[in-house]
Amino acid sequence: MKRTKILKIFLVFAMTISLFHISNSTVDAARPSCLTFEQNTWRWSGSYNRWFLCRNRSYQRGWQFVNNHWYFLNPRFGDARHRSNLPSGAMLDGWLLSYGRWYFLNPSTGNSGHTNALPHGAMRTGWITHNSHTYFLNPSTGMADLPHGAMATRWVFHSTHGWRFLNPSSSSSSHTPGLPHGAMVANRTVRIDGQTCQFNANGTNTNGCRRQ
Repeated sequence: MKRTKILKIFLVFAMTISLFHISNSTVDAARPSCLTFEQNTWRWSGSYNRWFLCRNRSYQRGWQFVNNHWYFLNPRFGDARHRSNLPSGAMLDGWLLSYGRWYFLNPSTGNSGHTNALPHGAMRTGWITHNSHTYFLNPSTGMADLPHGAMATRWVFHSTHGWRFLNPSSSSSSHTPGLPHGAMVANRTVRIDGQTCQFNANGTNTNGCRRQ
């Protein structure tokens, strides 16, 4: 009886391993090969409609700095940043949550937030517009308390429009309902840190609210 039970467990384990290898082989077949590339080389996969970065004959993952731009490549399963609809190594775009901070990776042409000034997938910085909302992503010399490229919240100074307020998370008493986290407050009168603050269409605070 014991031997039969052990044999059944072994067979289930063997079948699981086999399915895992079959699954991995299917994924690898759809990804471009990296076996002959030692230096940074971008390879395109039509199956996934994504770029992959090859180096040292393997797929690169996570944050990668290539030709003066930061990119993020899908990490392995188990990493909180992994996107389950894509294989590991696939280049990501759009919003990325990494260790509690939001970043924005340049989408492909025709998608909201795209800029021709950067390659597809490159991390954006500075002021951006996405889905009709304005955000600020920390430039390299910008805000010392934020990582490079991370989305800012609360008060940020604009060289032309003065002080703007970027919506904090919903846990903050100064959060504006109905406005995405990090989006600029504009054309609204809102409560911030116990005071009533007015903002025009450019996001400029027009009634001199105290910045805390």
